[in-house]
Amino acid sequence: MITMSETLPQSEADASTSDYTFHRLGRGDAARYAGMTFPSFKELLDVDEHAVGLGVERAGEVCGMILGYFPPDQDPEVGHLLSLFVGPEHRGRGLGETLLHRFEEVLRDAGKKCVRTTYMTGKPTIAIFEHVLQKCGWDAPHTRMVVVRSTIPVINKAPWMALNELPEGMQIVAWGDVTEAQREVLRRSHEDTHWIAEDLIPFDHEENYDPCTSVALLHDGQIAGWVINHQMSRELIRFTCAYMRPHLQRLGRIVWLYVESVRRMEQHGFHEGIWTIPLKHPRHAAFARRWMAPYSTFFGETRGVEKSW
Repeated sequence: MITMSETLPQSEADASTSDYTFHRLGRGDAARYAGMTFPSFKELLDVDEHAVGLGVERAGEVCGMILGYFPPDQDPEVGHLLSLFVGPEHRGRGLGETLLHRFEEVLRDAGKKCVRTTYMTGKPTIAIFEHVLQKCGWDAPHTRMVVVRSTIPVINKAPWMALNELPEGMQIVAWGDVTEAQREVLRRSHEDTHWIAEDLIPFDHEENYDPCTSVALLHDGQIAGWVINHQMSRELIRFTCAYMRPHLQRLGRIVWLYVESVRRMEQHGFHEGIWTIPLKHPRHAAFARRWMAPYSTFFGETRGVEKSW
C-alpha cells in the first residue's frame, strides 16, 4: 500500500498526456477517487495495505484511476487488476494505456511476474477496455462463465417454467429437509465413483445458504440433484450450485429444480435471480444460452485475461 501520493515521472510514451499528472495513491486520496472504481472496491485504498492505486489528474481535477491488489494468501508472483476507469471527457488521449503501463511497472518493481483480471461483459465500455488490454500486450481474453440475471415476471415467461408434474419416483424437497442418512448415501456414492463435478459438491456450498429456495431432487428416495442458493440482498437470490446425476442431465431434469426454486423465490418475496455457469459444464451453459437468455434481463459472460513478463 502506498502511504502517500507521489508524482510519477513523465516518459516519452506519455507525450499525448503531457497536460496530466499521474500519482501513486494513498489513504489521503481514497475519498477523492472513490467514484473512479466499483462500489465494492472504493474503500480498499483507505483500509487495505495490499491495494495499489494510480490516479491521473489535470489542473486538480480527478480524471481516472487504476486499482490493483496483491492477495497475501495467493500466488506471491501474481498481481490482480481490479478496475481501470477514465472519465468520458478524457478518453482518447491514451490515459488508460498509460495507467496500465505504469501499474505493470509497479508490479514488476514488487517482484510480480504476472498480472490477471476478470470482468463481465454487457457494458459498452468493455470493448474499450479490451482494446486497451490488447494494445498493452495482454493475452486474448477467454470466457470463464455465462451469467444470467432475470426477474420473476420475466423468467416466468420461459416455456419450461410451465412444467408441473414430476416423473414417477421423483420428489423435490427443501435442501434443509434432506435427512442425514440421505446425505451419507450421497457422500459414499461420490467417494466410490466421483460422479459429482468437484466445484459443485453441495456440502461445499452450504455456508449461509438460503433455506427458502435451495432444493433437492430425490429419485427413489435418494438425492439425485440439487440447487443450493444464497441470498445476496433482500430481493436477489444467487443460484450458486446446481447439479444433477449425469444420466438425468440428458433428460433435462435440472429444469425441474430451477422451476421449483423460482417458485419458492416468489413465495418468499424475492424478486430477482442470478445464475453463473462455468463453461466447463457445457451442457448447462448451452441450456442457459438457448433457454434462459431469451428470458433474462441481462445475459453476458465473465472473462479472464492475463499478461506475463
